[in-house]
Amino acid sequence: LERLDEIIKVVSERLGVPESVAREAIKVLLEFARKRSAGTKLEKLLMEMPGVSSLLGETTSLPGGRHSEVGALVAGSVADIAKAFFDLRAAGLRSSQIRPFVETFFEKAREIAGPETIEEILRQLPALKTFLKG
Repeated sequence: LERLDEIIKVVSERLGVPESVAREAIKVLLEFARKRSAGTKLEKLLMEMPGVSSLLGETTSLPGGRHSEVGALVAGSVADIAKAFFDLRAAGLRSSQIRPFVETFFEKAREIAGPETIEEILRQLPALKTFLKG
């Protein structure tokens, strides 16, 4: 988990939010990516990133818990993105912090997992790029 803790710390410092908020926001982002890549080579790649499976194994402290994601599973990507945006807000981020959060996460993830891995994830999950657009 230590490599993921490094990302949590950087996100927390850059955005000026508590590490608990950064941790929950990262969990939301990773759950979004995992759900969109279930059963694929991409899911395996994601779960091999240091600390990811441990973090996703933790219970969430978001209102509504994980069960609220069931609705997003049957909806289209627009609903998934809206749900992830809502969950990031519920994790403690302000709307204006979401794009810098995602940018910081991917910047640090590139250092840890390697640029090829992250580019592959973004290529396979173009919905993630929605969070990077201004």
